[in-house]
Order: sequence, then C-alpha cells, then structure tokens
Amino acid sequence: MIDFDKIKNDNVREFESLFDLYYEQLVAFACYYFSDQDAAENIVQDVFVNIWKNRKKINLKSSIKVYLYSATKKNALRYLRDKKNREKFVQRLTPDLDVQHLPHDSAEYHELVSAIEKAIQSLPEKGRLIFCMNRFDHLSYSEIARVLNISVNTVEAHMVRNLRHLRNFLNFKFS
Repeated sequence: MIDFDKIKNDNVREFESLFDLYYEQLVAFACYYFSDQDAAENIVQDVFVNIWKNRKKINLKSSIKVYLYSATKKNALRYLRDKKNREKFVQRLTPDLDVQHLPHDSAEYHELVSAIEKAIQSLPEKGRLIFCMNRFDHLSYSEIARVLNISVNTVEAHMVRNLRHLRNFLNFKFS
C-alpha cells in the first residue's frame, strides 16, 4: 500500500514504489487512446514528473490509483487534441501539399513538421509569442491583447505578418 503522505514528505523510495507499481498499467491505459507506445510512455512519465513536482500541493480526494488514471486520461486527451490541432495547422499552412495523405511516421511528414517548427522559431520573439498564444493556447486576439497589454489591432497586425512569414518560409522550403 502506497502512503502518499510519505511522498509529500519527500520520500523518494515511496515515490519509486508508486512508479514501479503503476507505470506499466498506466502506459497500457494510455495506449487505449492511441497506439503510439512512445507517446503513451511520455504521457505517463509526465504524470509522474508532475506528481513529484507538485507533491506538496496535491490533496487526494480519492485513492492515488484514481488520481493517476484521471491524470493519465487528461494528458492523453490533451495529447490527442494537440496532435489534431497541429495537423490542422500544418494543413492550413501548406494548402498546396497533400498532408492528409502523408503517413505520420513518414520521413516527409517529419520533414514538414520540422520545417514548420523552424519557421515558427524564426519569427521575431513578440510575434512568436502572439502566434503561439493564438494557435497553440487557443487564446482569442482580445485575450492576447489583454494579457500583453497591447491593442487588438496590434495583435492582428502581428498575426498577419506571422502567417505571411510562415507561408513564405514554407513555400521557399518546399518549392
């Protein structure tokens, strides 16, 4: 029986016992959501990292097992949502390429994803921040404007420049 209070009090051995007891079960559980073993392992590892980092703040309302499975489910669903958003984003940025028919494990797909990541990294810092807040964190232009204390028109102008830059970068890369 795992004593979460010991983990809260920095007992590494108890945490390792928790990991050893549930890791494989949670990976198998995550694989119910998608068949990518590596992604499932990463998701479960993230669950355990977050537990260790936040151990002092966690107040279990039920068993540790329920907490672990709930956290794994939440992370798996977030992963699927983010993956779907990335795929939509790739398709919008590269309308001339038939991305939907590229296998996700193909070299072409990975090259395209890598090029998009490089294109995003090549944006100016503020433009990249605004772009990521909008496209990956799903904040509206007005929400971004409030957070950054700038006008909505400024956010719009940044997004227009960002998208133009990304299209040009990717058209150059794949033409």
